[in-house]
Amino acid sequence: MKRLPPPLWLIKIKANLFKTIYLNFKFFPWKIAKKFPIILVGKVNLGECKGKIVLKDPPHFAMVVIGSKNPPNISYKDTTFWVNGTLELSDYIRIMNGSCIVVSEGAVLSIGHQVMFNIFNNIRCRNRIQIGSYCRFAWGTQIFDSNFHYMVDENGVTKRHTGKTIIGDSCWIGNRVTINKGSVLPNHSIVATNSIVNKDFTQYGENITIGGIPAKFITNGYKRIVNVKKEKEIDLYFKTHPEEEAFEVGNDSSLFHWY
Repeated sequence: MKRLPPPLWLIKIKANLFKTIYLNFKFFPWKIAKKFPIILVGKVNLGECKGKIVLKDPPHFAMVVIGSKNPPNISYKDTTFWVNGTLELSDYIRIMNGSCIVVSEGAVLSIGHQVMFNIFNNIRCRNRIQIGSYCRFAWGTQIFDSNFHYMVDENGVTKRHTGKTIIGDSCWIGNRVTINKGSVLPNHSIVATNSIVNKDFTQYGENITIGGIPAKFITNGYKRIVNVKKEKEIDLYFKTHPEEEAFEVGNDSSLFHWY
């Protein structure tokens, strides 16, 4: 995507230059760090940063941007970004401000291509969280792979409190959704607002819509269009055709990429 020259673009987005430099040279060797693949914006709490970051794509400037604002969903809350385990990042990831990303020691958080987290997202990885490509997470989403605390039954037995959480490609997660340990979302899943996901939904196949507390299967056959250019084209069509209620756009794979 076209943008201003890097220096002007960094000024425009109000990048946190000091912490951007620190983070890149903390986690990457010189040849990679000098390209500044990760850009931090605004107030970002970096914690101890004792883990490692793995770039799954060739490094380039601003492939990951953390802490930027997303009008009209503007928040001035600080962003938390703690990596004490392993964080695997692909190209064009955007994490908006007010979000909290914590990867504990020994844990692995893997994020695919063109993934966007809106404001106030909360990801706490203690074992393994895998997020596919082309996913979008609305504000206030929580993703966990643990119960955080142990419980004991009447026989004095306690069970492992961590597991895995897997989110497929091109998933659309509504605002204030909680995705818990053991959840598996197939490709092109849509999760309704305020839902709590706590199980494996692969038995229903891809292109499913789920929702509720706890989330249940609702229907299938729908995918979210995430291509920005196509969304604008659809908006224009409905504005200029007020009598129409439907518009045939086809099912080309480009509809499900950002651009």
